[in-house]
Amino acid sequence: MATPLDIGLLKVFELIFPFIFIITAGYAVLSNIAPFKKNPFYAAVTAAVFAIMTLASPIAMKTINPMAP
Repeated sequence: MATPLDIGLLKVFELIFPFIFIITAGYAVLSNIAPFKKNPFYAAVTAAVFAIMTLASPIAMKTINPMAP
């Protein structure tokens, strides 16, 4: 029996999973660092920039995508 993973329906989300992973992990780490504790907006913006930069890196995408469901 074919599953969505077998027939490649999740291939559409190949860019979304790494972006969400990096933005959440980056925000979690940055929000615990002293300069970002006062204003979490800066931590969110920095995490978003890191996530966008990750989308431009094929090595990072090839590393993160196998970890996605």
